[in-house]
Amino acid sequence: MDGKAIKISRTLVDPIANVLLDSASDTAAYSVQFNAQHQMPPNLMAKVQHTRSVIQAKTTFELDDFDLGSSYVEFGRVEFIHKQSGLRLRLRSSSTLHIDCQMTLFDQSKYLLPDYDFSILFFKMNKDGLKLSHAPAQRLSGKKKRYNILGEPTSLGSWSHESGSNFDQGDSDYFDELGKEEDATGSGDE
Repeated sequence: MDGKAIKISRTLVDPIANVLLDSASDTAAYSVQFNAQHQMPPNLMAKVQHTRSVIQAKTTFELDDFDLGSSYVEFGRVEFIHKQSGLRLRLRSSSTLHIDCQMTLFDQSKYLLPDYDFSILFFKMNKDGLKLSHAPAQRLSGKKKRYNILGEPTSLGSWSHESGSNFDQGDSDYFDELGKEEDATGSGDE
């Protein structure tokens, strides 16, 4: 079955959303432990790499419908491959959207491969939960790592932290604030 024949929907990505939420919860716990052990929070790169490592592990051992793409795994990249259809979803932060959708200085259409190769799954984690959107992408001809986003991303929906299986609603240490200590009043210690 061709990966382009399946419709990317909220139902399809729901298991991925739960893995992403669980990874945020796990990273919050890691951050608290690191902070307790080293008297300072882990840096952003450590949190990002930890999050992606958890996503990779959970995808490998907990997702029935998806495999983990092997490209760039050692560098923390995540690609989900739908087992039934072969659909490829590459995970990217929404903060990279402006980079991925930049206008180019020259016409790249002659370098694009026909149709599309994969979709980019954009995520944004905040204190309310997770937002996912997607856009098809084409690899540039002759380029292994370069691609173009084809059109504006389409929203797939939002998931609250309650959707994930391990998130503790009593924990006020959200993804954007990982590792910050709280005083007795519950306000962030910055």
